[in-house]
Amino acid sequence: DFVASGEAVFAAADIARSAAGWDATLGERAQTDPTIAVQIAWDIGRRADHTVGVALASDDQEHWHVIDFDRFVRVPFPEIAERIATMSHRYPQADVRVESNGIGDPLIEGLLQVPVEPFTTTARSKVQALQAIQLLLEQGTLHIPVEDVPALVEELQVYEWDDKHLRQDAV
Repeated sequence: DFVASGEAVFAAADIARSAAGWDATLGERAQTDPTIAVQIAWDIGRRADHTVGVALASDDQEHWHVIDFDRFVRVPFPEIAERIATMSHRYPQADVRVESNGIGDPLIEGLLQVPVEPFTTTARSKVQALQAIQLLLEQGTLHIPVEDVPALVEELQVYEWDDKHLRQDAV
């Protein structure tokens, strides 16, 4: 169990290096090329938490590139649904996942125009996801346009295992 290490989970050097190799054309190509794998995930915020959507694409199934990112706070469900639909329609071959923990369930039920797969974050799945991100960054196979997504980069830089008092919606 990785709890309260007091140290950043993601190495600053790995985050900085993630910009190297980022393919600036992949997002545009993913809009029309069905052979490019696209994964979209949404964390639905409530109250002061941000709602965050991120799209990752790969044309080789090894290197993943952040190609789209949306982050906002205190937006009504119809607008959240519209933003999910907009990103999903931009990448028609994408697998779309929406967190179904509590507040996401009614949103998923109302997303009739977008096929989504609900997912539930548990303590175990959260640790596994964080470790996967950590490994991808260490291996240099997760590429992030660090200049274009400062909120994501900032949250990665300060993320600690004990995240109760951190803004960590993008991670």
